[in-house]
Amino acid sequence: MKSVQEDDANAPLFDDSTKKAYSNFVVVEVQPGYRTELVRLFKLAFPVYFAYILEFLPGTVCSALVGHLDSPDTNLYIDAAFLSATVTNITALSIGFGLATAMDTLCSQAFGAGKIEKLGIYMQSGFLVMGLALIPVFILNYNCEALLLMINQDPQVAALAGDFTRVTMAGIPFLFVYELIKKLLQSQNVVIPMTFIALLGLGVNIIFGYYFTYHTSMGFLGAALGRVVGNMAMPMAIVPYFWYNQELTRKWWFGWQWEEAKNHARGFLLLGLPGMFMLLVEWWAFSILAFLAGLLPDGIEAASINTVLHSILTTNFMIFLGISVAANVRIGNCLGANQPCQARFIARLAWMSTACLGVITGILITFLRHELPKIFINNPRTIEHASFALLFMVPMQFFDGLNGISQGILRGLGRQHVGAVVNAIAYYMVGLPLAYVVGFMYEYDIEGVWAGMSTGSITATIIYVVMIRSTQWQTMADKARERVEK
Repeated sequence: MKSVQEDDANAPLFDDSTKKAYSNFVVVEVQPGYRTELVRLFKLAFPVYFAYILEFLPGTVCSALVGHLDSPDTNLYIDAAFLSATVTNITALSIGFGLATAMDTLCSQAFGAGKIEKLGIYMQSGFLVMGLALIPVFILNYNCEALLLMINQDPQVAALAGDFTRVTMAGIPFLFVYELIKKLLQSQNVVIPMTFIALLGLGVNIIFGYYFTYHTSMGFLGAALGRVVGNMAMPMAIVPYFWYNQELTRKWWFGWQWEEAKNHARGFLLLGLPGMFMLLVEWWAFSILAFLAGLLPDGIEAASINTVLHSILTTNFMIFLGISVAANVRIGNCLGANQPCQARFIARLAWMSTACLGVITGILITFLRHELPKIFINNPRTIEHASFALLFMVPMQFFDGLNGISQGILRGLGRQHVGAVVNAIAYYMVGLPLAYVVGFMYEYDIEGVWAGMSTGSITATIIYVVMIRSTQWQTMADKARERVEK
């Protein structure tokens, strides 16, 4: 089968002339040059990067709105909003976004195989699975206050966080729908519209959040309601986009097909559940890291520094996340089109690109380490300590980027279960135990905690490299064919 050579990232991977060859499953690949594939990869990665940055900012908007309230209880509100966001991330977003990783595999491989009609069915399967997942999500979020009291949080802060969470949970279903549709479009190499929709959602969030917080009696809860309206705006904005682009939707939307969707729900769960655990174990690990920071001798300062380090790490990771999604889509497309050699080539290219970017971002963070903490804190002593601690975060951001790319490759392969196991081993058997030993027993403070966690990240990278290098790419292409033919 002749591989696709068009420079346009939106060009179909699977035309009529290749379908006959594909049916016989004969592979004659012509590998594109580095420049051609690199252009394709970054044409996908850059819009995805900006979309994820825009999707990340509503949390910052909430914190800013709450933090500028003219009230003697402002510090309580800030703590409550932070705890609410933590509970929502762990008990809602990690579940929904993790389950949605099934779409990364199913849709990208189906599109590559020319089975575009399957995309709508997979999306409807996602609606069913994630709709059912909303039941435990709502129960957990509704009882946010009780959960926080169980881990000995301040009762007043826990009560405020519970109120805040009960408002924000109204936006979770809309966020799940948006995530499913976004992944469906990404699999077709359609990424730019989602960037503008994310920008619209952020704008709505800012406008309504500002109004509800400062110009109504809602006050503190107005920031939460503003975020709900922003979450609602994103999937609603997709409707007119689909209406004006019916040549796109008519390829995969043939009305509601609930029977077909139910039949594919098991396959969705087989990929989505490991994807959920892959995300959960990593998010929980960083939540435990924050908890450890608060237990250090100077817990208040350590917690502030940990917030600075984690915020910079998360923002920096968005760059790698864009490449990860692009690699996921391209690898899935190529496996679906029975182009295993090209899929392997893309994986290597994504790794090399990420390693180069990781070196660049590491150098930038090192040189800007005295300025970056000032964005988040204003205490001179804490800023000085944070600037030193950032040196211990630099290796973490490099290997964390490589791990993000590796997870994207695994999603393209449909091997989310590998990522779940690797993350569990790296963070819970290596990273967190070492963080405790170095930070507490050897008294290296917050620097030791992050050094230990960085060792866990390095461990994950080593295992990922070994696992992916041993991948039988033709076998993965065969499995992709079987998957989309079901």
